[in-house]
Amino acid sequence: MPVPYPAEIRDRAVRLALEARNDPATRDGAIARVAKQHDLLPATQQK
Repeated sequence: MPVPYPAEIRDRAVRLALEARNDPATRDGAIARVAKQHDLLPATQQK
């Protein structure tokens, strides 16, 4: 069974991905890019 990510890491990754999606220059692939930078699965950032 996978161990859940700590809430503070997940929350930070979600915030960074949302900020990146709001910027037209970084919008494409924002969630996947932030997930990769933080060693998370992209689905972790979905709310």
